[in-house]
Amino acid sequence: MEIREAIVEDTASIVPLVTLIQTSHQKLAPARFRLPSEIELAGWISEEIEAKDTKFYIAVSNNTVIGYLTLKIEEQQENIFLQPRVYAYIDHVCVAETVRKQGICRQLMMTAIEYSKQKGINDIEMTVWTENTAANNAFKELGFKSTVQKLKAQINATP
Repeated sequence: MEIREAIVEDTASIVPLVTLIQTSHQKLAPARFRLPSEIELAGWISEEIEAKDTKFYIAVSNNTVIGYLTLKIEEQQENIFLQPRVYAYIDHVCVAETVRKQGICRQLMMTAIEYSKQKGINDIEMTVWTENTAANNAFKELGFKSTVQKLKAQINATP
């Protein structure tokens, strides 16, 4: 198994994994997430691969893409409340269900962490669903900790 940067020619091989993660998001929050078509996903993947401030890593085994991670370099502008800073943000990470619990996610994450270190970036952030306990536990083992909790209330407004 190897971890490498994706190229546009990998797009079709990545679509099933993005579909997998998007399907799980849509099940968790159907009012928020939609299921894009394969054409829409392919367009998004190609754009992400070519984006200047994004690293799109894939895990490949036997010429098959079995995992991916997108890492974005974000720049926070100074304002009256916040200090300026540059940080890395893991936007997506997914491993095929058939090969989970084999260290593939860890290798993808370590690749993102090493890249961030090389760029002089001290902080990596990500968002993980509370219900995704397996992912939360895996990320905690890599040194991630919860820093902010987002709360939501369904208020059922009447028109």
